[in-house]
Amino acid sequence: MCKVTRTKYSCRHTIAEYQFQCSDTSGRCEKEITNINSKDQCQKCNPDNRQKKIMDLYAEYTQELNKLVELAKAEDCKTMTAQLEEIIKSLPEQRIKALAEMQEKAEVEMAAKKRIEAELAQESRTRWHS
Repeated sequence: MCKVTRTKYSCRHTIAEYQFQCSDTSGRCEKEITNINSKDQCQKCNPDNRQKKIMDLYAEYTQELNKLVELAKAEDCKTMTAQLEEIIKSLPEQRIKALAEMQEKAEVEMAAKKRIEAELAQESRTRWHS
């Protein structure tokens, strides 16, 4: 069964999100549709929302690691200090990988959305001609 979540945002846009769990290859798909209202703005009005959340998480992660470095230095633990500093140095590269992953996920979701919309349009045309 595929799950469709329709969210109506404060900017008056409505966006449908699709989650696929179809194991049936007969071409027919059962759908569970949920409607939600949100006070936030949609992805169309704020397209960098996912990327911004990832950037914010990495910034917070870096701050917390820096606090741990200070604690390790206070205890004069050079091994832990070195480990934490290496993690901090690798964060920019890891952040780029995470952003690329989010972009890839968005592209896969868009392709899946187009497939479902085409399927719904085909079902609608079939019913119209019946």
